Amino acid sequence: MRHYPRPKTRDEALGWIRWSQHGYHEHGHGLWLVALRSNGAFVGNCGLTLQEVDGAVHTEVGYLVRTGLQGNGYATEAAAACRDHARDILGLERLIAIIHPDNVPSQRVAAKIDLTFERETTYRDRPAQIHATTFPVPGPTPGS
Repeated sequence: MRHYPRPKTRDEALGWIRWSQHGYHEHGHGLWLVALRSNGAFVGNCGLTLQEVDGAVHTEVGYLVRTGLQGNGYATEAAAACRDHARDILGLERLIAIIHPDNVPSQRVAAKIDLTFERETTYRDRPAQIHATTFPVPGPTPGS
């Protein structure tokens, strides 16, 4: 949470849970629990959410891994699965990640899943970088 303004209060956490549930209800996606396969231990969360950035709504891949488990590739594995889901199942044309400029590990995860630095901006009154990719639009299959 070091790249967040502060930890959420209980009321803010409840609001975040409701926001997440709304995303599933309205858009069919949201954040998923990330757990270790070996024992089910909580690792963090990762998923797809709609975010308004600079007046436009984008689908963001977000990922958060507990401090003690960072550096093991969990964020990259989960974010890559979300990227593939966005492209292959949801048929999205574009995917972004909103990253604090000081969050170098998150920038590395974005690069590993083929999101490239696009621009600097302000997001929720804090400096941010937008990393993005555009998926190729599938063309007609040969013989169709």
